[in-house]
Amino acid sequence: MSNREFHKVWMGQCEAAREIRLRYGAKAAFDYIVAEKLLMFADASAGRPEFARELPRFVACVRDLFSPEELGTGIARIEQERMAREALSAQIDED
Repeated sequence: MSNREFHKVWMGQCEAAREIRLRYGAKAAFDYIVAEKLLMFADASAGRPEFARELPRFVACVRDLFSPEELGTGIARIEQERMAREALSAQIDED
């Protein structure tokens, strides 16, 4: 894969998410493609225009993989987990 095509790696990741969903279920696929890959891709998009141009297509692929209910539930779960980690980290810092 050339350096120019690296920003399109999300296409293979969406295919992998489809396989993960078939084998392990929607939660595992969501965690892989959204919690891991999409969030990192979005972070990279902030400083890399070639990634930013691909982000809408990546998001569209993710939307095709999950129902609106699955997306809502998964996003709420990720946010809740993030808040719990932050609270734990703050508690550890206080101790």
